[in-house]
Amino acid sequence: MRFLLLALPALLVACTGASPDTAAGECVDHDGNVRTADESWTAEDGCNTCTCSEGGGEACTEIACG
Repeated sequence: MRFLLLALPALLVACTGASPDTAAGECVDHDGNVRTADESWTAEDGCNTCTCSEGGGEACTEIACG
């Protein structure tokens, strides 16, 4: 149980995509730009879209690119 409590903060950062250097509600895109909550940008593949959530996580569409 002790290990789980120590590992939990690291798992939360990994799952949300948040960087320890960003404020709450911010995330970093693939070019290193800090994005704010509800901001969208083109994903690294050039055809999908990513959005920063209020909690600082990044969510991207997963549409097959042609």
